[in-house]
Amino acid sequence: MNKFRHLLVGIDYSDACRSALRTAIRLATADDAAVTAVHVLDPRLAKAMQEVHGFTEAQLLRNVEDSVHRFLAESEFGSEMVRIHLDIDHPITGLTSACRKTQADLLVLGTRGTSHGPNEVGAVASKCVRRAPTDVLLVREDMSGPFVNALVGVDFSEASGRAVSMAGHIASCDGTKLDCIHVYEPPVVLDYGGFLPAIPLDEPGIIDGLNKDLQELVPTLLQPYPSVKWHAEVQHGTNTRDVLIHHAKKTDSDLVVIGTRGKSDLHTLFMGTTAESIVRRAACSVLAVKPSHSVIAAA
Repeated sequence: MNKFRHLLVGIDYSDACRSALRTAIRLATADDAAVTAVHVLDPRLAKAMQEVHGFTEAQLLRNVEDSVHRFLAESEFGSEMVRIHLDIDHPITGLTSACRKTQADLLVLGTRGTSHGPNEVGAVASKCVRRAPTDVLLVREDMSGPFVNALVGVDFSEASGRAVSMAGHIASCDGTKLDCIHVYEPPVVLDYGGFLPAIPLDEPGIIDGLNKDLQELVPTLLQPYPSVKWHAEVQHGTNTRDVLIHHAKKTDSDLVVIGTRGKSDLHTLFMGTTAESIVRRAACSVLAVKPSHSVIAAA
């Protein structure tokens, strides 16, 4: 069972961050998990504040901590519910470092539309999804309560298996309905300019086989969560991203859960193109789930 132990929330004083904090506390309360609010101050801004106000670094950090406490109080979250972690660093470096220091198993960030488009996430959020050594939940600014409908992309990889399990756990906390979707992309069939016969494809047979595998896999992964209502199906399309985003829109999904691909040999995490596109373009909250070997080991 994927119970959370420690959730980190990035604090930037925005309304989106407030929604992320609310979501993190709700999930943490269900699991009796710890919540830490992380605020990372850019070194250039820190230097400017010290010069203008005559602060020492210790005085600056005390001032910032007071502002985080005020933000929590104004957001109606008592300080006794949330720990505070401060750092002076580049935001992405500071957030990923905090994940390692605290052994957090989920990083929660607020996100909203940018000048690039109403559904695109900001640079810090998207880079944290790539680089954080843990799963990352991006919460939309307009998210005000429990998740109602969630879509999980299933490609039979280890990461997508973790995604189904994680979605099942969140659904058990929130009463969320799950749609588990595998997208079959037909291969391009070439006839080599007529010199060779085209390769015949038994698409109905392929889809039936995939659906059988999906119907066997999903209930196994969701076995620890018998109360969760779920539906699984294979859909046909030429672009997995577009199929999943269309399904999320059609079903009013407020959460998309997607597995990512990890490459630990490069000391960073790279998402597959489908996962990255969904993170950037989905019009709802997104949970990016890493392969188990890419996630911080439990202490």
